[in-house]
Amino acid sequence: MLDNKNVRIAARSCQISGVASAGNTACFLFMLLISQVVSAQTILQDVVKLNDGSIYRGLITERGADAIKIDTEGGNLFVIPNAEIESTYVARPKHFKTYQFHQKSSGYFSVTSLGVPIGTQQEDFFYYNTEKVVAGFTAQTVHGYRFLDRLLAGAGCGIEIVEDPMLQLFADARYELLKLQYTPYVVADAGYGINLRSDVSATWQTSEFGGGVMWGIGAGMRFNFIQAGAIVFDAQYRVSRRTEEVTYPETGAFVNQYTLRRIVLKLGLAF
Repeated sequence: MLDNKNVRIAARSCQISGVASAGNTACFLFMLLISQVVSAQTILQDVVKLNDGSIYRGLITERGADAIKIDTEGGNLFVIPNAEIESTYVARPKHFKTYQFHQKSSGYFSVTSLGVPIGTQQEDFFYYNTEKVVAGFTAQTVHGYRFLDRLLAGAGCGIEIVEDPMLQLFADARYELLKLQYTPYVVADAGYGINLRSDVSATWQTSEFGGGVMWGIGAGMRFNFIQAGAIVFDAQYRVSRRTEEVTYPETGAFVNQYTLRRIVLKLGLAF
C-alpha cells in the first residue's frame, strides 16, 4: 500500500529522471493526485512507546533535545523526557466503542406502567341494538426476578377501570427475544380481579358486585437505557370476568356474569 512517504519518493524520482519537462509535470501531478487519495483514505497518528510499556497516541507537536510534547485525542498535552521513550512511530488510530449493552444475567426487576383498555360494549334497547367503542384506564406494577438473561417471572397488582373499578392481583411472566439494547418480548398474566364497586341497596332490590378470574397475553418492545432502566411498550389481549347479584324481595336472587375482552395498550418504566 502506498503511503505519503512512498509518494514523495516517487515524485522525487520523476524529477531527477531524464524525461522531458512536460513528462515531469504530468508525473508530478499524477503522484500528487495519488498522495491526496492516500491521505484521504489513510488517517495516521503519532505513537510514543515508553520503556515501561505505556503508550501515548496523538500528535507530536514538538521534539526537543530533552523531551517531546504530544497532544492526545482527549485534549491533553504530555511532556515526555527522551530518556523514558523506547520508540516513536506512526500508526492507524484505534477505534473503541464507547458503549456496548450487556443485559444482567439475573436479579430483581420491576415494571410500572399506565395503559388504556379499549373494547366494544353492546347496548340493548327494546327497539334496536347498538355497539360502541369504550376506553378505560389501567395502572399496574410488577415485581419479580430475572432468570437466565431473558426469562422474567414475578407478581403484580393493578387498578383497571372499565365501568367498574377492579383491583387485579396476578402472576406475570415475560420472555425477551434478544439480548440487545432494544429487544421485543412476550408477556402473559393470570390472576383474579376484585370488584371495588359499592353494593347498592334499595327497598325494591339490592345489587352486590363481585369479581372473577382474569388473564392476558401480549407482546411489546423494551428500550434499555445506557446505564440502568428501560422504557417498555406493549399491547395485550386481556379477558376479565365480574358478577352482579341482584335480589328482589318477591322473586329472589339472580346472578349476572360479565366477560370483558379488551386490547390494552401500556407504556411504562422498567428496572
